[in-house]
Amino acid sequence: MLTLFTAENEIQRVVAKGVRKIPSRRGGHVEPFTRVSALIRSLREYHYLSAIETADRYPLLRQDPASLTHASLVLQALRGLVEEEQPYPQLFSYIEHAWRMWPGLEQTRKMILEASLLSLILRVAGNQPHLARCMICSQTDPTDAVILDARHGRWRCLSCHSSFQGSRYSLAPTVLKVLRFISAYPERSMQLRISFEEAAHLCNALRQYVSVLTDRPWPMIEEYTAAYGRG
Repeated sequence: MLTLFTAENEIQRVVAKGVRKIPSRRGGHVEPFTRVSALIRSLREYHYLSAIETADRYPLLRQDPASLTHASLVLQALRGLVEEEQPYPQLFSYIEHAWRMWPGLEQTRKMILEASLLSLILRVAGNQPHLARCMICSQTDPTDAVILDARHGRWRCLSCHSSFQGSRYSLAPTVLKVLRFISAYPERSMQLRISFEEAAHLCNALRQYVSVLTDRPWPMIEEYTAAYGRG
C-alpha cells in the first residue's frame, strides 16, 4: 500500500503491485519525499497504481538530516490526523514549499517552519487547540506558563494544572502569543523573530500535543539538538 498526498489536496492510498520486487522499474519512484506524476486506476473500492514517474526528489532535503527530521514529523502528523480522500486546500503547496525551504534555513527558522505546518495540519484536521483562554480559570493573558491539553483541545495555566504530567513542555506567555500568531497566520510565520529556546519550546509543545492525538511517541527537541546542534 502506498500513501500519496496529491496536488488535488487529498490523501489517497493506492495498491502498488510489484514495487518491492528486485528489480522494479517503479521502486525508485515510490520513496518518501518524492514528487511524482502518477496514473491511478480505480476498481471497486480500491485504487491501483498503473504508472509513475519522478518529478522531483528534493536532493537538498535528503542531504540535510535536520531538515529531513522536521519533514518526517510533519508527514507523520499529516498521516495521523487528516482523513483520506478529503480536500485540504493550500496544504499541499505549503508542504512542498517547506521541503524546498528547510535546507536553507538555520535551526531556529527550521523549528518555526515545522511549528507553523503542525499548526496548519491541526487546523485542517479540526484539532487546533482553542487558544483564547485558560480552560479552568478563563484567564486570557496568563502571567505564568501554560500547558496545551490535547485531550480537551485547550490550554491551562500552570497554576491551574493539578500535576506535573505534561508540564515539561509548557509554554511561556510570550511563546503562547507566538503560537496564537502562527495559528492565525501560518503564511506569515517566517516573519517572526524569536530565540532558539522559544522556538524549541514552541516545537516541543506542538509535538507533545500531536503525540497525544496520534497516540504515538514523538522525539523532543533535546534529542534533536544533541544530534544536530544549533548550527
